Amino acid sequence: HLFFYCFRTGGFSDLLLLGWHMVLYMRLEWVGDGSRSASGTFAGCDRRGIVTAVCGILGVRRDGVDRGVALQALRRLAWRGADDLRLIACGDWWLGVARLVISDPASPQPIVDAETGCAIAFNGAVTDARAQRAAWSARGETLQGGNDAELVLRRYLRDGPESLDRQTGGYALAMVDPRVDARFLAVDPLGEKPLRVAEESGRLQAFASSPSALEELGF
Repeated sequence: HLFFYCFRTGGFSDLLLLGWHMVLYMRLEWVGDGSRSASGTFAGCDRRGIVTAVCGILGVRRDGVDRGVALQALRRLAWRGADDLRLIACGDWWLGVARLVISDPASPQPIVDAETGCAIAFNGAVTDARAQRAAWSARGETLQGGNDAELVLRRYLRDGPESLDRQTGGYALAMVDPRVDARFLAVDPLGEKPLRVAEESGRLQAFASSPSALEELGF
């Protein structure tokens, strides 16, 4: 009915807006170059050059939750990332990623810094990734691979939590820093990538890209 109304009133911009909302509702992702991920799922970039493929991230406190339960919850995100499911223990948290591999299959997530133990789970893309890699290289720093998540983690280790305020692109991320018993959640200003949280008595208990994963954990 909305489509018919827009067509009759000649509102072409309304038609475009309606179509965009339909895409978001169905959780489809528009892609520009028609490339595929490692699993054969279509992936690519929009006209801004932003990777639009999805991944799924999950985190839950380890107290009272064994690895099998956390892994089962992560599997509920497999539709978001069918190429690789990985779950790690970081401090007091289980941290996992269901990844749709677009770049560098040899750089899995979550990414952990070997020296500090800090870990990141990242869904999205860094729009100025190429420039950031060039800057790290110019400083004589060697990156582990081609995963954008590493760029975010490196900047955090260098500049602290304030670096998240300068993050570019569409993203949802979770970072655990066991050195100070801290975890940071962040989403892009437009909310392009979803991130749901579960709290009890004002205390963060879990987070995930989809409610179904939290439901699997009993939230």
